[in-house]
Amino acid sequence: MEDSLAESYSKKVKAKEIWDSLDKLYEDDENRSKIFIVEKYHKWLFEDEMAMLPQVKEFLKLRQKLDDEKMPLVDKFVVGGIVSKLSAGWSNFYARMHRKKLDISLEDLLQEIHVEDKMRSQQKMYSLSNQLAKANLVQTREFKGKQVASHHKKKDCTNLKVKGPSFKQQKSKSHVTCFNYGKKGHYKSECKYKPKQAE
Repeated sequence: MEDSLAESYSKKVKAKEIWDSLDKLYEDDENRSKIFIVEKYHKWLFEDEMAMLPQVKEFLKLRQKLDDEKMPLVDKFVVGGIVSKLSAGWSNFYARMHRKKLDISLEDLLQEIHVEDKMRSQQKMYSLSNQLAKANLVQTREFKGKQVASHHKKKDCTNLKVKGPSFKQQKSKSHVTCFNYGKKGHYKSECKYKPKQAE
């Protein structure tokens, strides 16, 4: 036995006195644990970010602990407790269940919560897929817009070009003037005549 415990119980003369004091001490601890469970049960709050059914099952574990401590709760009381502790995001469900809470059993409430959880998760998935689709659509439009803008720039650049001879005209050389002889139809490098001499 620890020194502090030995000192406190060494003053007791009879074993019965020691037993009674230990029993009272552990009974107080037991009462404190019961109070802790009851407080936890009353202060319990459900969160919006998580699925509701697993939270409700955790809450029902507290009820089981209360049953184990010989403090059973009636199903109607538990149903009312669950409905009243629903988070703000479940206000429509709360309103629907609040009207039914006297007529609904715990199993029916759990089934309703399960269905609502499924529906909410499907809505989240649908909403997320719509957001992704919209994001992709915006990116596609922006990309096409950039393509169109670059296409217009190319058009503008071609409009700014100085028009020269066409490809056929370049091939025919009828417009080319020889720098050596001064006649049209050939280049200086192709000239048959001797170069002009400077006078």
